[in-house]
Amino acid sequence: MNTANRNICILLFIGLFFNLLPDARSQVKESVIVYLEEINTSHDEFSPQFIDEKTIVFSSNRRNKKGESIVEYAYSNYEVKIDKDSISGIQKMSYLLNSDNHDICTGTSKDMKTVYIYKSFNGGDIYSSEKKGNDKWKGPKKLSVNTEAHESSASSINDILYFTSNKPGGKGMHDIYASKKLSDGKYEKPTPLEILNTDKDENYVFISNDGKTLFFSSNRNGGFGKYDIYKSVLTEDGSWGKPVKLPEPINSKYNDVCYIISPGNIPYFCSDRSDTGQVKYNIYKMKPMVPVKKEIIDTIPIFLKNKSDIEKNKLGKIVQTKDYIIVKAFKEYIPDKLVVNKEEIKDSTDIIYVKDILLVHNNIKAISLPTDPIFDIVYSIPEEKKDTVSKIEVNQEYTLDELSDAIDFKIQICKIQVGAFNQISSLEEFENTFPLLKGKVVMEKHDMFNTFFMKETFHDLQNAAKLQEPKGFGVTQ
Repeated sequence: MNTANRNICILLFIGLFFNLLPDARSQVKESVIVYLEEINTSHDEFSPQFIDEKTIVFSSNRRNKKGESIVEYAYSNYEVKIDKDSISGIQKMSYLLNSDNHDICTGTSKDMKTVYIYKSFNGGDIYSSEKKGNDKWKGPKKLSVNTEAHESSASSINDILYFTSNKPGGKGMHDIYASKKLSDGKYEKPTPLEILNTDKDENYVFISNDGKTLFFSSNRNGGFGKYDIYKSVLTEDGSWGKPVKLPEPINSKYNDVCYIISPGNIPYFCSDRSDTGQVKYNIYKMKPMVPVKKEIIDTIPIFLKNKSDIEKNKLGKIVQTKDYIIVKAFKEYIPDKLVVNKEEIKDSTDIIYVKDILLVHNNIKAISLPTDPIFDIVYSIPEEKKDTVSKIEVNQEYTLDELSDAIDFKIQICKIQVGAFNQISSLEEFENTFPLLKGKVVMEKHDMFNTFFMKETFHDLQNAAKLQEPKGFGVTQ
């Protein structure tokens, strides 16, 4: 038999199953493909199936210890213990599951108490064998869904059997069918899953553990190569959704088949991709990639919230001067945003810098200059004199003369505040409390307090400052 015919034979006979998690694309990106050197030989190894948490069954046309094969290209079932990265104890399965002809384990039930065996009798039929104890299996029984055509693969959950057949009446080569198991062990009349079938070959079915995702392989148009793996998800109305092709590197330009997920959530599959330079099937697994944690550089937006006493007293307002900072840290330590509460800023000498807002984030390093201020305090004189507004740098100490020089406009008026009280609610009450200031002040109302200003205004800072001295207010100490 030439290589091309042998490959066709394999694809017709093998039950290839696939159980990929819903987030398949992200799982592939975070995994590496590992060639299972302990299992693979110079012959075909394919159709891995777990029969318990640490035992995997696979099929192979490898020769016996003498290098002989009773029937050319006949396949037998083997089992091997797998514990994490350790593989040991490969041996042929019970004679009940192997014969001198073609025996291929095409799948299992979800509870792993039943295996489905393909045998080449009657054009190709599927048998089931039930577990009767530890490592013991009953003799295989022929399923009632078999016909004189070619039944090639099967997978079941609860009482529902999914299988493939090329019997007359289908759309193309092999099609996918579903059938419910009856109380007498036989199956209802199979129903074709029309949305999954095409005029090409649909084969190698596998149902997920929750029964909501059906995986199969097909050589339909639009694939990456020869046979590709597809999945269909059960919709809310109980019908199967449109099949979706799985991404690379699961699928390739070669035949990529037999994808399963172990009880430990590790994907396995087989492929005739040419890693080894041989045109043969090998078994692979997808090993989770151990991520190397690296610090990243990211930008965090800064938000100012609430009002400060400075703004409430109308002496000025806090204006944000830096609305983001650049930091370096592990991704999990970087918050979506940083919030500065302006209520914590009580006077013009309080400045919040980049380094201050990162004090509670010990795992974050500032790439922005740590001494960059987050805000400026903008001072203003009365509201009606908006043209006199100026910015003054408040992170330095000024003498009165220096402050005059720092103001970049001609002073039109200086308004002197003599007090702010939350317990004095009227001008009359204020004048009764400070009788020497009677007739000399005006009051401005606020939500939580009232402020009192001298009626007399000045056009220079020196005279205004002189008035702010205790004696200037006419108040004796």
